[in-house]
Parts: sequence; C-alpha cells; structure tokens
Amino acid sequence: MIIIFCPNCGNQINDNEKFCSKCGNQIKQDSQDNNEQMKQSEKTISNNISQNVDTEKNYTKYKYIGIFIAVILLLGLVSFGAYSYFAHKDTKQVEQNVTVEQNKENTASEDKNNAVKEDVKQPVEDIVNLEYTQNDKFILGDKEVAYFPNSKISFKNVGNNCSVMLDDKNQVLMNFYTNRDVPDLSIKEIKLANSDKLFYEVICTAGAHAKLEGYWLVGKKDDKWTVFISMDNLKSFGINPDKYYNMNNKIVNGKLIINCFHLEVPEGKSMAEGKKVDDCYVKVDWDNNKQTFRMY
Repeated sequence: MIIIFCPNCGNQINDNEKFCSKCGNQIKQDSQDNNEQMKQSEKTISNNISQNVDTEKNYTKYKYIGIFIAVILLLGLVSFGAYSYFAHKDTKQVEQNVTVEQNKENTASEDKNNAVKEDVKQPVEDIVNLEYTQNDKFILGDKEVAYFPNSKISFKNVGNNCSVMLDDKNQVLMNFYTNRDVPDLSIKEIKLANSDKLFYEVICTAGAHAKLEGYWLVGKKDDKWTVFISMDNLKSFGINPDKYYNMNNKIVNGKLIINCFHLEVPEGKSMAEGKKVDDCYVKVDWDNNKQTFRMY
C-alpha cells in the first residue's frame, strides 16, 4: 500500500481510497494519474538507463575499433617509412656506384686522351718537317754502287747477305744484313725542312714478288752514323719478317708514312687483280728537341 496526500487539503490517505476522508475530494483518478505518471517516469528512467548502457557499450566498441584502426595506420606509416628509407638508401647507393663508375670511365678516357696528346702533340718548335730530296738511288744486285755526293757516302752490296754504307774513303760506316745473297736496295735521301741535316731511307727487297727483307732509316747522331728505325721497330706495329710484304712510303704534311702491305689474290686470279691489305701504317716525324724520330 502506498500512502499519498490529498491534493486539495493535504490529508494523508491510502492510494486505494477514492475520496479524501477529510475534505471529500476525489482521489483515485489523480492517484491513477500519478501512478501512471510514476510508471511512465520509471519506464522513461529505465529506457534512459538502457540507452545509456547501450551508448556505453557502443562507445566501448567504437573505442576499440578506433584503437585498432589507429594501430593499423601506425603500422602502415612505420612500414612505409622503412620502405622509403631503404628504397632511398638503395637508390642513393646505386646512384653513387654509377657516379663512381662514370668518374672512373671519364678519368680513364681523360688519361687516354692526355696520353695521346702527350704522344702526338709537341711544341711546334720541337717538330721539324721531313722532305724527300731528288736524290733517289737503286742498286740491282751487286752490279752498281749508289753514291750520294751531298754526304759523300755510298751504298754497296757485298754479297753473303750483307750490304754496306761507305764514306768517301770507302770506309765502312754501317752494315745491313738481309736474308738474300744479292738483295736489291732502294735508297732515298730525306732532309729536315729548312735544314741541311740528311737521313737515308734504305729498303731492301728480293725475289720475284719483291719480298721485304729489311728496312732502315739512318743518319747522324752526335756526329756518328746510326740506325734510328729498323725492322725490329716495325714489328711492334704489326710486321712479321717471315711474311711477304710490299712497301709504299711517302711524306705527307711533313711526316713520313711507312706503309707495309700485302696482296690478297683470289684463287685463279692474277697478281694484278690482287687486293691491297695494309699490315703496317706508321707515322714518323723528327723531334728536334730529343734529336730522334718518333713513331706512332
């Protein structure tokens, strides 16, 4: 039983009484209304509590979902950062390696170019142009002596694979040994431009196909006759003394061009139909500073 109060006079009455015992005011309807109101309030409170509980549950659930998502994002950022770091590191290392290799290639190329320049390029005053004179001689076997009045020297075949260079008193200045008993000597006089300094180019050939037996470029050095260039020097430029070669030398732009070649003759064809193949192509000039010939 619930004790209530009369809304009219304030008298205490039971909730099952319809009228107030003091003032006669009707109570039940108000009581029922109050009861309904109370029940409604209780229901509302219960619903609110339930909603609050659901909200709390939802909040907790979403809180864990948010934490989970945040952890996933954090791991993703860490992974991306690590990948970017190592990828950048690898790329940088590759770039450094490429740069190092390029620097090595550039250095090697520059060194090579410098070596070529050092070998070929000389101060103008040190390089003196060469010229052929009109004094060309040819000795066929041992039947003739080639004499050069400018230097008062001569060349002569003496047999037994030997030819000699003589002074004006027939004293031997130099010997030339070949593979033939009676070789043919072709001798050309060479001079330095704007100078009286003379040299002699001696080419020795023999046989039906004019096999190259020897080559010498001779002249004075420290007032003594000496060999500056021989077949031994030409070996490093591709000459094989055991093979047959022809020689076609000339002076171009102040430089002596030594050109050894052979003919490739197709089977069944004549020598005239042979194809020229260069075996040796050497440029020679005079280094006035070092007083010697350069070959390149």
